[in-house]
Amino acid sequence: MSKKPLMKTLVLSDSHVKVQQMAAIAELVRPDFVMHLGDHAFDLEQLAELLKLRLPTTICTGVTGNDFYDVSEQPERQLLTLCGNKFFLIHGHQYGVKRSLDSIIYAAQECEADILLFGHTHVPHLSKIDDLTILNPGAANLGYYAVIEIDDNYKLTTKLYQAK
Repeated sequence: MSKKPLMKTLVLSDSHVKVQQMAAIAELVRPDFVMHLGDHAFDLEQLAELLKLRLPTTICTGVTGNDFYDVSEQPERQLLTLCGNKFFLIHGHQYGVKRSLDSIIYAAQECEADILLFGHTHVPHLSKIDDLTILNPGAANLGYYAVIEIDDNYKLTTKLYQAK
């Protein structure tokens, strides 16, 4: 029998108004945290309202994207420390991630992040450079998402998924 993780985080990006789809994924994953990486910050606000009823202990946070409709109180970037791991959240358009990941990786390393979370490309990506985990969950409006689990030794396990 597998041991329950200390913390489970659902990572979503580029939802583009597919709030019900994100809610269904959240109900399947049952995360402690939801991190939304932009393009349609209002989607995160609507998702948080839905999850208050369906998963009341789940905490939602996120950043804005580059979409015309991304006028909200969400920040452009966030640096969060959870269970001893530093998360750098950003949409990614600010660093030209469709051309290269070099500058966004440098930014994450500069703030000593353990995990870089970004979106914008709509393409799932998971890699590791030195001690930095680099994750783009892909576009939530296409069913892509990622789950990060942290065990009681504060070790990260990250997986990409696509909802059927």
